[in-house]
Amino acid sequence: MDLFVTDSGATATMYQQLRIRLSVKGGKPLVPHMESLSGSIERYRLEVSRFLNGRVGCAETAADIFQSIAENLLRRNPDPPIEDVRAFLFQAAKNAALNLQRAARTRAEFDVLIAPLLNERDDRSPETIAESAQDLAKVNQALQGLPLLTRKIFTLYRLHGASQQDIAGQLGVSISTVEKHVRKALSHCYTCLRD
Repeated sequence: MDLFVTDSGATATMYQQLRIRLSVKGGKPLVPHMESLSGSIERYRLEVSRFLNGRVGCAETAADIFQSIAENLLRRNPDPPIEDVRAFLFQAAKNAALNLQRAARTRAEFDVLIAPLLNERDDRSPETIAESAQDLAKVNQALQGLPLLTRKIFTLYRLHGASQQDIAGQLGVSISTVEKHVRKALSHCYTCLRD
């Protein structure tokens, strides 16, 4: 669902469509503050998108992040009101870019630590199948040896594919806590597989 595109006319139409969808989904009339917010979002769209592009290095990803920020802003309860929409957008953009970088760093750590151990054998001889089963048993045993919260976070993140932000919201912890537990689990699994 692309809500924000680069040409201004199409962007305005997309904002209108979003406002209509939000009013239909919620079953409530449109909130008056949405008009002024839409104007403010559009006013700062290019500036914030450039900032995001510099942070994430990809115009499409920056546009997706900005879209998500704008949707959240338009869905937000107007009480208390946002005094400085520009500052709000930039802070939200900075936070979203950091979350994306944290997730990428955690994925990279997994790719460096665990994935090579699991993928280093290409042939499917009986010996390698048995070794793979042993490795899988070691990983399972390693996971069982983790504290409950660490195991739950790691399972949600690696096995169920949940984002760190979603996990943090679901469990009521910070994103840095989620990141710390994922690293702890990866390190523990790596150590168990090396033994």
